[in-house]
Amino acid sequence: MALVDYKLDGHLAVITMKRSEKKNALNEDMLKDLAEVWTRFKNDDDAWVAVFTGEGNIFCAGADTSYIATAAEGEDFWNEFLNYTQKIPYMTGTVGKPTISAINGSCFGGGVSLALSADFRIMAEDAILRMPEPDMGAIIIQWETGVPAPILKQLNVGLPLTAERAYQVGMLNGICPADKVLDTAIEWGRKLLTKPPLAIRKNVQISRTLFTKTEPMDGYSLLDYCTQVGNMLAGTEDGAEAMKAFLEKKTPEYKAK
Repeated sequence: MALVDYKLDGHLAVITMKRSEKKNALNEDMLKDLAEVWTRFKNDDDAWVAVFTGEGNIFCAGADTSYIATAAEGEDFWNEFLNYTQKIPYMTGTVGKPTISAINGSCFGGGVSLALSADFRIMAEDAILRMPEPDMGAIIIQWETGVPAPILKQLNVGLPLTAERAYQVGMLNGICPADKVLDTAIEWGRKLLTKPPLAIRKNVQISRTLFTKTEPMDGYSLLDYCTQVGNMLAGTEDGAEAMKAFLEKKTPEYKAK
């Protein structure tokens, strides 16, 4: 049975971890399914935006304890775990389309990275983020960049971070009651779908580059790259449709072309 569900409603994909009996903890099978489903989203031309959530009342409890136990047996668990995550386009930032995490409950360990890998993040107001690795005598092996330094250190020593505090320091786009998280994230997705999809993808990509302070821009300076992308978008069908709709004050119809 698949541990990750993929549902497409129009151009909006909802991706759900479905291992609630184990608090959506990550084991080898879950990581493989995440890689498969996120690759499917990346390659699905009909899917323009993804909402990512977990079944039950916890988004993700991190690595399964039975999986972590292999580290105590002398196996190279941490390197294996990292290698698996690098096969998930969502976690490597190579999915190429906007993503929204609907963080319906608390996140621990690798679940924190899963939650923060999204471009936009909506979190349950009573949830927390916590990295238990320091309590196991281990270090944090994977981080989503952009976490303010004092907050990073707080998490890095295993102290919890509330949703409210994460929102205050700009790590989240919104917080709400747990039973409203998925609906709120889907609402965000619907708003994104009203905009020219190719332009949204490029703007998100550029924002990711600024956020991570890396330059995967095919050898161009960021200014030159933005100019090149602007010219490309202006020559697309959606570019012409967006401009026409703006000038004529009408509802546009986009094709991602």
